[in-house]
Amino acid sequence: MKTIRLDGLTSINDRQAEILSNISGETVGLSGLTSITDGQAESLSKVYSLNLDGLTSITDKQAESLSKGDYLLLNGLTSITDEQAESLSKVMNLQIPPSCQKLVDKYKDP
Repeated sequence: MKTIRLDGLTSINDRQAEILSNISGETVGLSGLTSITDGQAESLSKVYSLNLDGLTSITDKQAESLSKGDYLLLNGLTSITDEQAESLSKVMNLQIPPSCQKLVDKYKDP
């Protein structure tokens, strides 16, 4: 698996997110992003492995979209809602801060 590192980017537009969504079987590093739109989250949810460690918060809709991915890194989140935790509990391999992981674990199937 190859890694495409775009960690120096601080923002992307909707078209760029759509282009990145066409990259299959790769890891895409976008840890420099500090925010994304709901539409960008929907596009990026198609990426096999995604690093969004620069995000400190996400919306419920973004969590729902991003939960479609296989590997997701969100280590920059400072807190999440119950609805976000329930969505993120569906991610096969999720990396999230321990304080948020406890809430996600409540929604994982035993």
